[in-house]
This record gives sequence, structure tokens and C-alpha cells, in this order.
Amino acid sequence: MRIKELDQEVYQIDVMPFGYEKLISCYILNFEKKAVVETGPRSSIQSVFNALRSLGIDRLDYVFISHVHLDHAGGAGTLANRYGARVVCHSRGAKHIINPERLWKASIEFSEINRLYGKPDSVDDDMVIAIDEDRDFDLGGCVLRAIRTEGHAPHHLSFFLDEKKILFSGDAAGMCIDGNVIPTTPAPFNLDEWKTSVRKMMELEPAYIAYTHFGMYPADKLLEKVLDMAERWAEIAFQSSSFQEFFEKLRDSDGDLKKFMDHYSYCDVMLKWVEYGFEGMYSHLRAEE
Repeated sequence: MRIKELDQEVYQIDVMPFGYEKLISCYILNFEKKAVVETGPRSSIQSVFNALRSLGIDRLDYVFISHVHLDHAGGAGTLANRYGARVVCHSRGAKHIINPERLWKASIEFSEINRLYGKPDSVDDDMVIAIDEDRDFDLGGCVLRAIRTEGHAPHHLSFFLDEKKILFSGDAAGMCIDGNVIPTTPAPFNLDEWKTSVRKMMELEPAYIAYTHFGMYPADKLLEKVLDMAERWAEIAFQSSSFQEFFEKLRDSDGDLKKFMDHYSYCDVMLKWVEYGFEGMYSHLRAEE
């Protein structure tokens, strides 16, 4: 576990799942009302506990999660139950926070790698705030806006800290390391919804983007860059006669993708996530033909 102070009230936590650094960030908001944005998986939730203790935080009002994938929200139930916090999520994902049995089963069927994340804990339904439309949360001195940003998943939210112009994008703005950004598009992916969501985030004019994978960076055209990249990937997919051809063309032509994969060459988990994204993009576009 590593803590990085991003602002007087905003902290980034490297939860270091399976001992990997720079894989999953969660964020602690230390305002009058205390909150965690993203939790990481159940298996690394102790890192969040340790960070909260190090910061002297012994209560939480909210746990904000972008979507219910285990690497983002697997620890939500455990965190909420321990601190009495309410979990804020998209209405389509709420049932999986309350009772994660189907989510856990589907996750394992999708990939055995998900066992590493640990099975999520359930929460009482009155501890969940399900979002059907964009909504503001007053944290006392700062407002966090929950924003529907479907596409990566049909139940995705992003969060915008108005006064500080920080966008917590979940997976809606892709993944980023050292300024190298790539789309993340695993099935079921919807390109049109995703592009609408990226443009919606652009309208916020964020100064910073806080990625779950991984870290916070000056926004500096990152949203425009990932949108252009996804559109280029779509063109390559349409021009490819097989998934293997699509993969090889991407690998050989995309500089940011190469830098991203080179950075994570040590990490089988991240490389698998990237591969799932290729498959989701290709299968979505082929299904639309």
C-alpha cells in the first residue's frame, strides 16, 4: 500500500493487488464527509483500511464505485460494512452490490483470473444509493458529481469533483500510465455509448483525470486522445478479416499501445486486461456488421 497526497483533501492509494504496483488506484476524499472512490478488489481491501488508518479517518459516509467489475468494486461491500458507509453505484449494478453471487459466478466463468480478486461481500439494500441520472453529493466544502458514462459497461458512472476539477473516470476514459493512454473495451462494450460518454466528460473541462488504472494526470487532451485512438481501432477492426489480424495491426501501428504494454510487460494480469479489451472491441464491431 502506498499513499500519495494529490491535494490537501484528495489522496491516491496504490492498493497493490497480488503485490503489483501501479495497477489499481483508489482515492480517498477527506472532506467534512469522508469518501472513497473505487475500492479495488476484495483481496486487497486491507490496503484501503491501512490507508484510512494512516490518514486518521475512522468513518466513511460514501463509497463511490464506477462499475461492479471486481477490480473496481470487489471491496465495496467489505468497506461499507466496516465503516457504515453508503455505496453509490449505477442503478443497473446495484443488485450485484447487494447480492454479489451472480456477479461472482459470472466473473469466474468469464476468466479464472478473477478468482485472484476474491469474492465480494454483500451489503444491505438500504446501504446502496442507485443512480438513474446525474446527481450531486455535497461532501462539505466540495461537491462530487456522479455522472452516467455507459459504454465500457452498461452500468458505468464517473465522478467529478467540481471545485478541484478532478475527474474520476473509472474505465470510461481508458487506462493510463505515464501519460500513455489506451481505451479499455472488454465485452459487453458499446462504442457509440462510450463515445457519447467521453464527449460528455470533455464538456466538464477537467483539469485532472484520476484513473483507476493508474494514477492522476493533467487532463491535457487525454480524453480527445483516447477518443481518437478508439475510432482508429474501430477502423482497423473493420479492415481486419480475423481477430488475430486485428491484434497484430494494433500491436504494430499504435505507439501508445506499445508503450503501455512495454510498461506492463512484467504484469500478466494487466496484459490479460488489454487482451480482453481487444476482444471486446472486435466482437462488438463485428456483431454490428
